[in-house]
Amino acid sequence: MNATVCLKALNRGLLTRLATTPVNRVSVQQMYAMERFSPASSLLVSLFCRDVTEASDRAKILAPMEFLHAELPVRLCQNFNLLNTRLRSDWADHQVNTKVHQLTLNLLEDIDVLAGFPVPTKPHDVASFISALKVLQVRQNQNYTSLRECLSQVTSRQLRSGQPQRPLIHENMNDVLMDYFSLNYGTNWLIAQSINQYNGFQCVLNEVSPHSAAEQAIQTARQWCSQYYSCEPPEVKLISKKTNIEVIATNHSIQDSLFQVLKHSIGSVIEHSQTLRTRASDMPPLEVRMTEGEEDICFRVSDLGGGIPMSSMSNIWDQLSNSTEKTKGLSMTRSISRYFGGDLEIVSMEGNGTESYLYLDRTGTIGECIPSVSITDEEVDSLVDTLYYEKSKEEVVRVYSNETCTERVAVTA
Repeated sequence: MNATVCLKALNRGLLTRLATTPVNRVSVQQMYAMERFSPASSLLVSLFCRDVTEASDRAKILAPMEFLHAELPVRLCQNFNLLNTRLRSDWADHQVNTKVHQLTLNLLEDIDVLAGFPVPTKPHDVASFISALKVLQVRQNQNYTSLRECLSQVTSRQLRSGQPQRPLIHENMNDVLMDYFSLNYGTNWLIAQSINQYNGFQCVLNEVSPHSAAEQAIQTARQWCSQYYSCEPPEVKLISKKTNIEVIATNHSIQDSLFQVLKHSIGSVIEHSQTLRTRASDMPPLEVRMTEGEEDICFRVSDLGGGIPMSSMSNIWDQLSNSTEKTKGLSMTRSISRYFGGDLEIVSMEGNGTESYLYLDRTGTIGECIPSVSITDEEVDSLVDTLYYEKSKEEVVRVYSNETCTERVAVTA
């Protein structure tokens, strides 16, 4: 669909209601309980529409499907709100404005398709809905990638042309991109969990040992740095009073998050040692300390890699102009950690080293940490007015599979 196409099938009243409806935040415990069909709490019942614990195995999937059927249009409208209210159009150039317009129309089409599906209470409806979710998952990833590439190109073009970067504009674009990533991650996470469950009741969330995940992350990060820097990496010491602690998490989320942190710290030690002409065997070791609290489990990664200047700290979280290989992934790691109720903080002392703190939520009761973009009825009407202009002809646009889609009437100016 090009930038001049807009949907007329979507009801304005429906769009206004969805755009002004807050999201329902699901906790890790609720996700975990639903996967295993354990007795549902009253909150779980109200969230997922029905008590599924007494249903047959195949019928138990219907409750989260009903939840997704009602919740996904609301979450897509959050993306709609974000793009059209948080990204300053007066700061952006024509390329950015055109991309926002295209992504907005893509979102409206997806919302229209989801709104046209019946509530999935029958096996055939569930199968059709799952097929639509697979297409939606791909399209949401494409939308995020497209937005990131567009904003990155604008930033790169400004640098090449010698134009001074206006900090507020750059910060605004980066903040919008990170919020868009967080919203997309939450949407795709719920979709992926339901698809995996439907395809064989595979459990995405499990009781994971943080200590074992740390051991694997250390091994993987040292191997990566060995290949990237072509040298023997420094040793990494893992310190923990208890090794038998378990938390509810995905099988690889803790390991992947620690890998990103360790990749940065080990790389800093290697680069700093090369600057000082220190032999590989004399590089200072790193320390990973795991501590257990009542609410959190925290990893502290300490290195003597020379530290980070205060003026460069913000670059760690910058997705638009971050060209350093060792820091790529840290901003996404922080967003993913926050989504599951944790966090990532980095404190540095230039000339000495850096300490990174990765927090894991131990309780599993915190609802998804995703942005909430409020918008008024009047703002929705104003945005819709900019999309529904005079039409010259109609055309049929198909983006979903023949098995699941209905024809959506679109119009071109």
